[in-house]
Amino acid sequence: MKKILVAGMAAVLFMMSPAFASESIVEEPNNHPNQNDVEFHGVLGLGDLGVGVRFGIPIVKQGFVSSFNDNVAINFGADLLNWPSADYAVTGVVVPVMLQWNVFLTREWAVFGEGGLAFQKWFTQRANGDEQTLFVWPGIGMGARYYFNPGNYPALVLRLGYPSGLSIGVSF
Repeated sequence: MKKILVAGMAAVLFMMSPAFASESIVEEPNNHPNQNDVEFHGVLGLGDLGVGVRFGIPIVKQGFVSSFNDNVAINFGADLLNWPSADYAVTGVVVPVMLQWNVFLTREWAVFGEGGLAFQKWFTQRANGDEQTLFVWPGIGMGARYYFNPGNYPALVLRLGYPSGLSIGVSF
């Protein structure tokens, strides 16, 4: 688990390194895309693999810090995952419902943090005999977006979160 967290954080920092060379817009409130988005991604978790989709709906155009270029969105979706380990060989779905705070650093780069709940449902009984199939977890995550068209979608998204793990995808 520690290796995945360290690798994910290193990847976010590596991806953001060009942002420091671009013109900063972090202190230009409301200078960002403020639209609904759809994200398709692959998931690499703690022993699991899968695919998912997320939907983001901005609810506050100017976010928590009035002098920052930020917004707040509701982000929800589903990750279809497979855990192939000997003890937990199951397939299931994770449905996160998150409050996401986006901070726009440059026209190309934004970072975000998110928190909420994640509902997890197994479709099959676990290999260790545990019949419990529904779980509710605290959801937490952080990540970065790289806008291919500066200031507009589509964007490459890298997210490190719990309970799903590391996801990489594209949002429109």
